[in-house]
Parts: sequence; C-alpha cells; structure tokens
Amino acid sequence: MGDTSSSDILVSFRGVQKSYDGENLIVKDLNLDIRKGEFLTLLGPSGSGKTTSLMMLAGFETPTAGEITLAGKRLNNVPPPLARSPWPASASITCHRTSATSAWCSRTMRCSRT
Repeated sequence: MGDTSSSDILVSFRGVQKSYDGENLIVKDLNLDIRKGEFLTLLGPSGSGKTTSLMMLAGFETPTAGEITLAGKRLNNVPPPLARSPWPASASITCHRTSATSAWCSRTMRCSRT
C-alpha cells in the first residue's frame, strides 16, 4: 500500500458515537481515517449508522461522543454551510423566473417559460 503519513488524512472519525435517545447507540465507537484521494463506500444493513455518520460529517447532526476532523480542523459543533440547499438545482431561480414563479414551479412542476 505504501507509506502514508497523518498529513494525508483528510477526514478522521475518532471514537465517534451517536445516540438520539441517550440509551441506544446508533453509531458505536466509529474510528476511521479517510486519506486524500481515497474512494470510500459505507456498506451495512438498514439502521447501522451509515447515513447518521455522513450527516455528522456534513454538520447536520452532532456526535454524542468522539471527534470528527476535516483537514485537521474539528467539526463537532460546526454548522452546515448556509449556502447548502436541500432543493435540486432544477428548483432554483433562473434568469426567466422570479422567486414567486420559482416557488410555484417547484411545487406544481407545470412551469412554462413566460
């Protein structure tokens, strides 16, 4: 595999745990290093914590315990970027739409260029 150093680590989960009710752990002691250039797939059964781990990395959830770092910076209490939107690009305002027609179009999906 070759010699790798800690400076190659892009994302790190150290002892990360997540519980929503204070009793049942959804993520149990996750320890994972993802190095620059690596391709990673999370594979596991429903309810194993895959999405919860990604949501913690993205800042939409907070770990109950442990530490998540990105390029050496701690992410545990950093909120997700304000620019991130849950809406697809097709629902965004374009040059021929106002915010009102965009909202109407995204709800009805019957928008025509007017």
